[in-house]
Amino acid sequence: MAACGGAGVDQAEPSSNISGSAEGSESLPAFRVAQQVDDAPASTTRTVSSMADATMATVTVSTAAVQSTSATATRAMWSWFDSDIATVAKQKSMLDFAAQRKINIIYVHSQSLLGKPALLAGFIDRAAARSVKVELLFGAPEWSRAENHHLALDILKRANAFVAGLTGARPVGLHFDIEPHGLPDWNQNQVSLGNQLIDLYTKMKAAHRSGLYLNADIAMGYEYVPITRNDVTRTLSHWMVDTVDRTTLMAYRDYAMGADSITSHAEHPISYALTKGKQTMVGVETTCNLEPAKITFCEEGYSRMESNVASVNTLFGTNAGYGGMAFHDYRALRALKR
Repeated sequence: MAACGGAGVDQAEPSSNISGSAEGSESLPAFRVAQQVDDAPASTTRTVSSMADATMATVTVSTAAVQSTSATATRAMWSWFDSDIATVAKQKSMLDFAAQRKINIIYVHSQSLLGKPALLAGFIDRAAARSVKVELLFGAPEWSRAENHHLALDILKRANAFVAGLTGARPVGLHFDIEPHGLPDWNQNQVSLGNQLIDLYTKMKAAHRSGLYLNADIAMGYEYVPITRNDVTRTLSHWMVDTVDRTTLMAYRDYAMGADSITSHAEHPISYALTKGKQTMVGVETTCNLEPAKITFCEEGYSRMESNVASVNTLFGTNAGYGGMAFHDYRALRALKR
């Protein structure tokens, strides 16, 4: 999610990059922090390219391309507020909007909604009736710490129990947005926190209910954080691809092509996912009042965003490692100027 709630800056060093905004008058969940790890300096990029799996970091989409036409029609959307599906009318309104924008997957923040099972189940049923898939969305940066893993695993256990009790439509996956770069000691402890994050996702993969895939959000800068595990060195983003079933890269830029663009940041995770028989979604931001302006399509508006999305689809559409586009988030996308 990254660019939701709070305020921040976008700096040159990836370890200290933060971007954020306030969204609407309703308060975000308390755990949301507005942070996004950004580009690495050239020296860091060279370090990554010298790792054991460096060939994966330099694979181009064109050389790894295989047919994946369905991905270009896959469009997801984050939704963070319980109140947006609090009534049948609001649920129908969201699904009407999804149909207008050709959204066919919704990441529904579900931590408190697990305590309202009839409401959440009703939304999943209504979404399924309109051919919209639902992923149950959860997240907090502090869950990445080893001493807090039990909190995330308890949420996962509750989600498993909720799904087991359903008699109608079911969610297709569990989606976690756990961003350790939102922690105050990230700059000093990237390797330790990165390892703890992978440990958590390893536990989650073992514990999540069969029939549900596990999806994890990746910040752009994780591509530049080298992590060594069992004498194997890969980037944090690649370890995440290895560990979960699918990933969603928060490629928050407002231009598709060129240096420091959506596609330049997405190329490596997608190419690596391809080698693992997995897929990476590509996320874009639409929230307003973010700095720097390049991280959001708020200023450019809906038409310009869709033009850039089309360019992303053209480049990655034949790569089986590409899972489609994701839009952050429902409220901001709904307010985005035409």
